[in-house]
Amino acid sequence: MAGWRDGLKKVGTSWQYRFLFKGVLYTGSTRCTALADARSWLAAYKSRLSRGEVGDLDAPTITRAFNDWLKIKEGFCSQANLDRAKRAMELHVIPVIGAMKADQVRSNDVARVVQTYLNAKGPSGRKRTADGANVVIAYLRALFNHLVENSYLTKVPFRIKKQRTQVKPRTTLPLDKIEPFLAHIDQHAHRHVGVAVRFMLWLGLRETEALGVRREWLRGTTRYAHGKTKGKEAVERALPEDLQALIEGLPKDSAWILPGEDDKPHSQQFTRKAIQRAGVAVGVPGLTPHRLRATYATLLSQTGASIYEVQKLLRHKDISTTLHYVQVDEASLDRATLRLYQQAHQTRCPKPDSPDDAPDAAADSLRPISSGQIVTFSPATWVCSTSLVRNENNFSTREGGYVNTPVA
Repeated sequence: MAGWRDGLKKVGTSWQYRFLFKGVLYTGSTRCTALADARSWLAAYKSRLSRGEVGDLDAPTITRAFNDWLKIKEGFCSQANLDRAKRAMELHVIPVIGAMKADQVRSNDVARVVQTYLNAKGPSGRKRTADGANVVIAYLRALFNHLVENSYLTKVPFRIKKQRTQVKPRTTLPLDKIEPFLAHIDQHAHRHVGVAVRFMLWLGLRETEALGVRREWLRGTTRYAHGKTKGKEAVERALPEDLQALIEGLPKDSAWILPGEDDKPHSQQFTRKAIQRAGVAVGVPGLTPHRLRATYATLLSQTGASIYEVQKLLRHKDISTTLHYVQVDEASLDRATLRLYQQAHQTRCPKPDSPDDAPDAAADSLRPISSGQIVTFSPATWVCSTSLVRNENNFSTREGGYVNTPVA
């Protein structure tokens, strides 16, 4: 290559490199102004390529890389998330591969971390699960993505799939359990818990957001504009009546709606035990503060809100995040199918002008169905443009499931 000396060429004040390695053309700046320094830099770079080290900088060990990651993420991630990451890495990753340089880690090394995790038992003596192993993999992948973003690596040097797990519906509070749940909270928990729970349940706030609401964010007594959220979104919302009444009954001598000790917000998990106890009392064990946010999303969806409306109300930037919050069960699927049938039947077979021409059963078939009610759809006797005519079978449903029932 004309003008290039052993893969180097001076452009301006610095030496540029250009060479082929395994069929790939590498080109760029050495950032060196002296030829001897450029040659040393290029020799080291080619050496790293030959050993699989593909970054412009010397890759740190896993331990040092993770400590740097923690410092950088402070202020950008919640302290609770950083604490979980630190616990997972220090217990399960660093003892196995902590001394290895990041560019030397391969898929077998990560598989060894996962296997070590699964073979050990948890603090309570229980066998560790695939879900926990997936959390460890997620934190490790986040660390390596950070190294790629900062030019220590050009790509994540390992490939490993998440452990297969049984997908189970996560706990949410059914609509008919909300009133007894709130009654238990109000009777047995701190009054601040009752206010925070309603912020989570009626407005979908996270626990830290509910505990950190400031009085300056109130707009009169009926609305408020949330000034600080995880995603930095501006939010203005209407306050439900019961939440308005509770807020009005609180002392107004603090900048916070729910001040804790030393006039600061309550610490995280302040509401957890009360929520767990109330959930058990109403027959819904496993409730946590964040499951109330999922309850908010699920009930919004079940009462007719579109997934895009739920996304906007939860303040998610990515709709795929919203989908993890909306829980769907067989009963809700049956109700959705039934609504489709009712709407199609109502559109295609409009009710005649004269009420005497249509049987009461046809009108009844379009009314909402209560839980546990048995409803039989009888075809209309007036002329209809569809094929819904009387035959030897009728559509019937019991608790939302379709069955064929012979006509008496």
